[in-house]
Amino acid sequence: MHKCLGIHCGHNASAAVVVDGAVEGILQEERLTRNKNQTGYPFASLDTLLGRGRGPRRDLAGIAFASSEVPSRYFYSALGLRARLRDVYHNLRRDLRARARGVAWRKEKLVHLEHVQRVLHGRGRVVAEAFDAETFYRRNDLPRVPVHFAGHHRAHAETAYYFSGFDRCLVVTADGAGDGQSHVSWEGTPTGLRPLAETPQAASPGYFYGDVTVVLGFQMMRHEGKVTGLAAFGDPGRLYEAMRKAFRLGPDGTRFVNDFEDDVRRRRPYLAELAGRFSREDVSAAAQQALEDPIVEHVRRMVAKTGLRRVALSGGVFANVKLNQRVMELPEVEEIFVFPGMGDEGLSVGAVLTTLRDQCPAAYRPHRLADVYWGPAFDAAAIESALKRSGQRYARMTEEERPGRVAALLQQGKIVGLFQGRMEFGPRALGHRSILASPKDKSINDWLNRRLDRSEFMPFAPSALAEFGESLFHNYTKGASTARFMTVTYTVRDEWVDKIPAVVHVDQTCRPQMVHRSENARYYDILQAYYDLTGLPLVLNTSFNVHEEPIICRPEEALRALREERIDVLVLEDYLVERR
Repeated sequence: MHKCLGIHCGHNASAAVVVDGAVEGILQEERLTRNKNQTGYPFASLDTLLGRGRGPRRDLAGIAFASSEVPSRYFYSALGLRARLRDVYHNLRRDLRARARGVAWRKEKLVHLEHVQRVLHGRGRVVAEAFDAETFYRRNDLPRVPVHFAGHHRAHAETAYYFSGFDRCLVVTADGAGDGQSHVSWEGTPTGLRPLAETPQAASPGYFYGDVTVVLGFQMMRHEGKVTGLAAFGDPGRLYEAMRKAFRLGPDGTRFVNDFEDDVRRRRPYLAELAGRFSREDVSAAAQQALEDPIVEHVRRMVAKTGLRRVALSGGVFANVKLNQRVMELPEVEEIFVFPGMGDEGLSVGAVLTTLRDQCPAAYRPHRLADVYWGPAFDAAAIESALKRSGQRYARMTEEERPGRVAALLQQGKIVGLFQGRMEFGPRALGHRSILASPKDKSINDWLNRRLDRSEFMPFAPSALAEFGESLFHNYTKGASTARFMTVTYTVRDEWVDKIPAVVHVDQTCRPQMVHRSENARYYDILQAYYDLTGLPLVLNTSFNVHEEPIICRPEEALRALREERIDVLVLEDYLVERR
């Protein structure tokens, strides 16, 4: 058995365990700490995945870090004297605080691995030579197994290729930056990933869109989805040409460029000046089109150049589901796949996949992804204990009656919190930590968003029975695989728009999760029961959280949402829970 641990530190920290090429578990640190986009070393995720005792950690065969940030204490020899003394001081303070206050206070001073690599390169050394492995093993109670370091965009690319199910494909990764790059296009084959084109950090698509997010009054690396939502309400033509100065495709079609590469600090003031003269809707619309057009044209050219008509995508830029739709709708593209943890949370598993391909190719067996239920589950004893402590009324349902009971509540207009099985990985709720509602109420966008403390213009998405994909959406088959994970929008067919207004955005698109019974029978049966009652093959599905909180993980968090009246009723595994 080849069991490998993947670690991503920094923004949206995560940890992954992969056994013989199959994911055993992946956890985002934010779900456990309850801090959105948790930055740091994933202590809580490692404890949950591996346990705190020695036993579960002894069977590891390898460990892989993603190239992002790493704890500085393991690279003291690569730091200058002043930086080393500073980090020793900060780490000592954090160690003492954790010893006094408990494990929840554990923190690490991080350093960018890219900086470490740059310093070491000047000294003729490599990362592996500077890594203090003995301290790492001792502090983390880990066996003395090989430790590897995977490149940032390579790790993103491996997640897209490995889980796409494509034998040969074009792989495109794009984000803010990693290892000095903001985009790389690759030829993906069973024997390797070959870089074809790349863009430096100074022309980053992710930082361009992030700067727009900031000048519109939102938070970078958190609220970019709000810009995408607002874009549907605006007219891009009013400042599209002005926006292209901040991001566009270079003349040769292989890399992206802008007018501010010599000093990227000038870009944000330029965008702020535009935002001061135009509505936020028009700014968002222009930014969205200025992002889409160059990336779509680059993909079109790369498909033509390579003949690879299947496209796999990863990196935070491809959290933009409207962009993904544009790529999918290219006539030259046969099929797309977007890795569901496309942001940096996916780097932990990407680091493992990179190591598997390079070090243990026999364990590297790509396959089409069916689900991402890779988080913790809670047994009946834990559920009952939480229920008793809550003081809420509850009743246990049989497996046979459960789908019909939930469907009837939705038909009655109730907002239902659904908590079942292993928590999903990635930014989307996929029926295990979801809030469900009827898709028929056009006004729900206003009142449910207020109830969840969210922006009123943000659209809701549906979970739908997979066999209705063709009848619901245009171009369904080109994204059918990735639509399992809410990673692409579709244009809704005209005959359905007025029947399901709660999940259709102003531009007649929606971002569905297509549910297959073979992959999630308990969720599918609820959707089927709702279809039997109403003739509608889908329900509204939004993430089980309020604004600025991560998706819930534990039963206690679901019960708190019921107590705070975010939902009307809670389905907690087999229990139906009503608010007192």
